[in-house]
Amino acid sequence: MVITLVALLAVRQAWSTVRMEFADTLTKTTSGGRFTTDACLGESGVVGWAVEYVPYSHLSGMQWTAAAALCVVLALTAAVTAGAARRALR
Repeated sequence: MVITLVALLAVRQAWSTVRMEFADTLTKTTSGGRFTTDACLGESGVVGWAVEYVPYSHLSGMQWTAAAALCVVLALTAAVTAGAARRALR
């Protein structure tokens, strides 16, 4: 169970690192703010923000890719567990 948890956390970290590389991303920017911290941001030289995101049309492909990665991790965990159980029964 610990092996599966560690593997899933590793896959989650890897996925969050490379997921934007699997699809064409869109960037949304603004040149102003609507937050109360605008004065502080202006003094720091920040005049807007940008968000890079994947459009909804690409999400199904990303979900299939993540599901495939999860299946690979589960299959590897099952193989390691079966091998360990086989060795323990000898």
